[in-house]
Amino acid sequence: MNQGKRSAPTFLAALTEALGEAVPYEALVSLSETDRILESFRQGYQDAVSEGTVAYRRFFGVGQEQRVFRMAERLAVELPPEDVYFMTKMSESCGAVRLPISTLLRHAGPIIHLDGDSLSVISLDCKEGLLIDHNTEDEDQNYEVTIWGGRWPIAALSCTAD
Repeated sequence: MNQGKRSAPTFLAALTEALGEAVPYEALVSLSETDRILESFRQGYQDAVSEGTVAYRRFFGVGQEQRVFRMAERLAVELPPEDVYFMTKMSESCGAVRLPISTLLRHAGPIIHLDGDSLSVISLDCKEGLLIDHNTEDEDQNYEVTIWGGRWPIAALSCTAD
């Protein structure tokens, strides 16, 4: 049994606690599929930061954490219901997890704590993506929110007003 299969129950239990609802083993994606998903996510993010695609990107300084999480909660309401692939540092050994985007966004804080520094999701067709990254060592860019694709960045624009 590989390390990922041994780690999966512990990972799913921690994710269940972070979300406040059960995450079944069947939500895990195979490792081969996860590799493809991670590559699509990385490429989408690189395209977004190099201005090669439609994207929303904003940085938040220290003390603006609540603005980040309010935006995530608004986005959970604004986006249509859909499942996404959610990735953490454990994804390379346990697999990505298929979950509703609204659930993940409503629990962005606990998920970032679970992962250690980010919330990373990509649509099932791998065309829309979202990263909320917590960089504890940068006071001016303490949080980065980057959203790319044809639909999600537009929804993000309506969620940024305070």
